[in-house]
Amino acid sequence: AVPPVGWMTWYATRFEASAEEVLENTAKMQEHLGKYAGNLVSWVDWEWYHQSLKGDGAGGGNIFSPCKDTYPDGLAPVAEKIRALGCIPAIWVGPSCEGNKNKWFEEHPDCIFGPFPRWCGQWWIDPSRKEVVEEYIPLVMKTMLNLGFDAVKWDCMTMTSYMWEEFRHLLSDPEMSCDQYQHRLFAAGRKALGDDIYLLLCNPVADHDLAVASDLCDAARIGADIFKWEEFIEHAIDHLHHFYPIHNTILYADCDNIVIREEFNNLNQARTRVSFYGLSGVPVTIGDRFREYDDARIDMLRRIVPVVDMHPVEFVSKTPGGKKRLFIADFCRSFGSWQVLSVSNIDKEETLEQYIDFDTDCHLETGSGIRYATYDFWNGKFIGVFEKGFSLTVSPLDTAVLRITPVAENGLPTLISSSRHITQGGHELAALKYDEENKTLSGRVKCVENEVCRLSFFLPDAAKVEACGGKWLQNGTCGELHVGGVEGGEMSWSLKIC
Repeated sequence: AVPPVGWMTWYATRFEASAEEVLENTAKMQEHLGKYAGNLVSWVDWEWYHQSLKGDGAGGGNIFSPCKDTYPDGLAPVAEKIRALGCIPAIWVGPSCEGNKNKWFEEHPDCIFGPFPRWCGQWWIDPSRKEVVEEYIPLVMKTMLNLGFDAVKWDCMTMTSYMWEEFRHLLSDPEMSCDQYQHRLFAAGRKALGDDIYLLLCNPVADHDLAVASDLCDAARIGADIFKWEEFIEHAIDHLHHFYPIHNTILYADCDNIVIREEFNNLNQARTRVSFYGLSGVPVTIGDRFREYDDARIDMLRRIVPVVDMHPVEFVSKTPGGKKRLFIADFCRSFGSWQVLSVSNIDKEETLEQYIDFDTDCHLETGSGIRYATYDFWNGKFIGVFEKGFSLTVSPLDTAVLRITPVAENGLPTLISSSRHITQGGHELAALKYDEENKTLSGRVKCVENEVCRLSFFLPDAAKVEACGGKWLQNGTCGELHVGGVEGGEMSWSLKIC
């Protein structure tokens, strides 16, 4: 029902990926995130039969046989152990090309051409051949299912299209377009996988590439690799705002792995990356070894899982360029609405001084006595109540995440934040009810085992409150109710003005 949460080998391990690395990180993911995210996916990426970017077949593997040095017992035991750890096994495939000829290629020499080395291989399928469509593609996909994998990442098609165009004279029937060839292959693959298998399209570099098989895939990568900060800005942030209208409407827009390890990010940068993923509702696939994380980075990831069901109308950008990015996520529930605003300073040196105008920046109604309570999520700090807007300071490379909530007009407490999830209620708030007659605010919140959920409230005129369902702390017009702490699940609470 929502985009997946998981871990993937490529960004975390590069060509050091192995069965041991997969299982170690799958176990750590389950340990750190299992009770926060529910179903978790462990992705075995392309290194299982590739050991270089030269397309020369280094490592000796092919699509039916993994590299012996890194997966000596094959892939089936890996998938089985991933499932035993409580996670979903997922696999990378690039069936359109090979570094080394597989058995099917050797038996069908008329169905391939090469060797023409590129980053992903040197032997290329002829998409115009009936055997490729009706035999080879179904064979690849059914093999992955038989090995025990429940999700598939299909890569290399953009590069393959380039090769089909460059060597069109070598195709047995060159009359169809590359788009038609691609769509026919994806249709054959989808039929072999069935409708219930999650299929991720990888390697699109433009609108055109992404559109070719969008009717047959559940998700699609929307940009190139994003290890470096500049790559993240261009291929994750900027690309998502270009492609966001298709997200959760046609398919899931996948910004690729979330990389927050110290090699590429200080804590400010890590917070910016995490905030972006958490407030856009895109798949969260972790691209770091868990042993490289400190407690702060682990906690950041816990605040953005599971992914919340979000649609294009709920996430907009006000500033597509410059050193700042203003992102707005609007949440509307049957019991109330609020806005979560993220303000990112992507500059490496200068501090951002920003005035946030509720009208022009946030599209919020102002005037007529309307007031908004503002809460700083990452710093756990109540900023204040404002009518027109407020001033904000953001350090270089950092992101401020603020919940902006209309203040209740009936004199009752106003819920203004929750510590459980970055949406501050979008995931964890199960119910909220105002009882004006008895001056009581009550609700239910989803809590995690052995973690206190801190619910923050604005209290008009520093009202005295009687709390039920948790520990109450109050400082003037701001109060916190600590709910849970031992057991997980939905917890009931209430606040009554004395």
